Amino acid sequence: RRTHYKATVPQIAKDPTTGEAHLYHRAHWHEGKLYYRGQIVIDSVESVA
Repeated sequence: RRTHYKATVPQIAKDPTTGEAHLYHRAHWHEGKLYYRGQIVIDSVESVA
C-alpha cells in the first residue's frame, strides 16, 4: 500500500487586485480576464481555432 504522509496541502494565495483565492504560481480567470500576479494577462475570452 502507498501512504500519503508526504502529501501536502496546496498553497492558496489571494490576488491583491481582485481579492480572489487561487493556487500559488498559477494564473486564474476572474470576470472574463486572466490574471497573474495581480496583472491582467488576457483581457477577454477569445476562441482560438
